[in-house]
Amino acid sequence: LDSAGKVVAITGVFQDVTEYVRAREVIADSEARYRMIADNTTDVIGRISIDGVIRYVSPAIKRLAGYAVEEVVGRKTFSLTHPEDVGAVVAAFRNLMAGRPNEKPIRYRIHHKETGDWIWVEANPRLVVSDAGEPEFIDVLRDIRGQMAIEQSMLRAKVEAEAGARAKSDFLANMSHEIRTPLNGIVGYAALLAASPDLPAKHRRHAGIIAESSNGLIRLVDDVLDFSALDAGEIGFEMRPFDIRALLRTSTEVLQVQAAEKHLDLTTEVDGRVANRFLGDDARVRQALINLIGNAIKFTDTGRVELRCEPVMDGSRQTLR
Repeated sequence: LDSAGKVVAITGVFQDVTEYVRAREVIADSEARYRMIADNTTDVIGRISIDGVIRYVSPAIKRLAGYAVEEVVGRKTFSLTHPEDVGAVVAAFRNLMAGRPNEKPIRYRIHHKETGDWIWVEANPRLVVSDAGEPEFIDVLRDIRGQMAIEQSMLRAKVEAEAGARAKSDFLANMSHEIRTPLNGIVGYAALLAASPDLPAKHRRHAGIIAESSNGLIRLVDDVLDFSALDAGEIGFEMRPFDIRALLRTSTEVLQVQAAEKHLDLTTEVDGRVANRFLGDDARVRQALINLIGNAIKFTDTGRVELRCEPVMDGSRQTLR
């Protein structure tokens, strides 16, 4: 301005702000990309202050719980949480503040504005610190209603299956007494019959076979009722000395009538090197032999069924084939 106050010239300073403008454009572009992700993801993204106030929430909150963004921002996060779940959520946030990350996501219910329902969500909060040194929580909420429905359905199926198993166990436990009663009668009277001095030797042998077969059946009934072993896929074996030749004889005698009905010869051949006494579970061996011989008779139309027994040496130890 001159002495009269009139404008006589204009002066100015030019400064190159190209890098500054570019930096702002990069920041704006980066912010736009992250906002696009946050605004369009199906999960709800939130920023929560240390004192539990919601600072930011993504628009997905509308789809999840029926709230507009402005209805949630500024509220305490626990105002949306089911009262029964507040304790677990508070504990998870306290763990983060104490430097103890949660081992797994937390599950809790939040209120739906429009329906009034409580919606199951899964959250995985993290504690972060801004460039200014201010800590806050970043959280992501995921709708797990479908997953919870599946898990509850599986739980109901498990409960029903366990109830069915208990019913079956109770039924068999009750039936065992009914089964054992006639079996014990058969065993007892067969023993009395076998001991009768007036009974011919042939019939006495038949009575003995009846008694041994009944004892084997009682053993099988006990196995069926041993649910702890069956559930584990294991059935116990006993180790006791037994006469292998006597076992082979009684096993084949039980099936002689079945073989004779098909006009088959049922024979046993024992290698002379086989020892007389072995250590093992003779009831199991008899059970396996009767099953195998019975199948052989069942699927043989003519001719004979032969049981052969031979030793297998392993050093000084002898086992049987």
